[in-house]
Amino acid sequence: NVAVAGLCYVAWSSVLTVPILFPLSGFMVLEYGMAEAREDAGYFAGFLASCFMIGRTLTAAPWGVVADKHGLVPVLAACTVMSAICTVAVGFVDNYMAAVVLRIANGLVNPIIALVKGLLPDMVSHRDQHRAMSVVTAQWQFGLIMGPGLSGLLAYPCGNDWGSPAADEDMEGFLCSRPFLLPLAVCGALQLTSLLPLWKLVRPRIEAARRAAQPAEEAAPALRPES
Repeated sequence: NVAVAGLCYVAWSSVLTVPILFPLSGFMVLEYGMAEAREDAGYFAGFLASCFMIGRTLTAAPWGVVADKHGLVPVLAACTVMSAICTVAVGFVDNYMAAVVLRIANGLVNPIIALVKGLLPDMVSHRDQHRAMSVVTAQWQFGLIMGPGLSGLLAYPCGNDWGSPAADEDMEGFLCSRPFLLPLAVCGALQLTSLLPLWKLVRPRIEAARRAAQPAEEAAPALRPES
């Protein structure tokens, strides 16, 4: 099912932003000057890594209410854009508290997995819902695996103070001074590209399913026996 595959991509790209900072949080604490030595960075790094879920816990239920009122697909698209902005913005900050605020904000605007699951009943038959749900839920695991790998691969593109020296002096004014921007920018770009399958594949499928359900709903009162 092409629409379900598109929805899987939406789910996977949104999950990447959850663990993207896990390998980087300790280095970020040192870069921000919150700890003088590596052994002192654990407390601040752990809190920074948990900030996303703090925000997500606060707004999971309210986003469901908003989606019921305005529609799952428009809310999902809006949340994807806001989450991508928050993800990329962390790469530009140079202090710990700004990173904390942005990660909490990212959690506040990222109920995407819950919204994705809410779309499935309108996309597949009742008989296939359990299979589709398992496939979409598996994107959570794939994202948790690939997110840390992505950040570890792309962070410090010019080397770091504890490793090799900067490899490209021409980039020193941009990526070398923002060593965490590249993985976060790639993550945000992947989120934004998910808008294409969401709007071109998922939305038409949802609209078609709901149009098909309307005649059955209109005919249902006529089938009920009079009391």
